[in-house]
Amino acid sequence: MTQFVHREGLWVAVLKRGTSKLCQVVNCRGHKTVRTDLDGIKTRPFCNKCRTRLFRLNNPITYILQRLRRRANKKRVPFGLTPEYMADFLAGTGYLEGRGRGNDDLQIDRIEIRLGYVPGNIQIITGLENRKKEHEYDYAGSL
Repeated sequence: MTQFVHREGLWVAVLKRGTSKLCQVVNCRGHKTVRTDLDGIKTRPFCNKCRTRLFRLNNPITYILQRLRRRANKKRVPFGLTPEYMADFLAGTGYLEGRGRGNDDLQIDRIEIRLGYVPGNIQIITGLENRKKEHEYDYAGSL
């Protein structure tokens, strides 16, 4: 049985019965998330892993932007992409269905490495093309 199903345009968790301290999503054995507010301690029905998975399924463009922003900070390059730009950029490309880390999977690549993730400087290429480009780029000469 799958943990998440698509209903009425939204992904929802398949829940199991029980009121234990474990996550209520089917086939998950993580612990429920406990958080403290001004009102006191509150327990959420899902573990952090299941909450993150649901967020990624329901908000793919926001998740992609978060991932690219983290990578830009790690590489110390500019980041200037917006959700509206990404939605227009990804429309009709098949990226959401074909993304991944394999040779034939689609990836978002910077056209000019030093310019960073800014509008007009990103493209969608396959993983094999991306790795070829990485080996051909002269990082020492770009400083």
